[in-house]
Amino acid sequence: GTQRLVRLVGVAQAIALVCEGRVLKAGEALDLGLMDAVVEGDLLAEAVARAPTVAKRRLSEMPVPAGDIGEEEAAAAKALKGAKGVPAIAEAIRVIKASREGDFASGLATERAAFLALRESPEAKALRHLFLAEREAVKVPGLEGAKA
Repeated sequence: GTQRLVRLVGVAQAIALVCEGRVLKAGEALDLGLMDAVVEGDLLAEAVARAPTVAKRRLSEMPVPAGDIGEEEAAAAKALKGAKGVPAIAEAIRVIKASREGDFASGLATERAAFLALRESPEAKALRHLFLAEREAVKVPGLEGAKA
């Protein structure tokens, strides 16, 4: 997301999409350029009909679009404000902004290094523990097969 998405929508929009993690509706994704088309009916037939006329987009070869620094800073500030104490958000913003520098492969290496560092952080370990503890908390011994 920090390298491919930014090449499609720009830095400011990529920061918003990655940091919010919201689900887009098809029309919005189409408007942003994330999809080529929205079709109805037989999807396979439509895909086969369109395939010969649509060129493959190699995102790794696309440049990062020039953007407005003010918009990028505003998106970053909004994301950071809503994510107090979440180091992954700040790191995602850093990696997205760094996508302008260097090529696609170096951007992926930066993304991978950030992911590995975050994966081993105390916050990540605590979140994994919380996730597993919440799942275990609803399992009350002796209630298997009981009816409400």
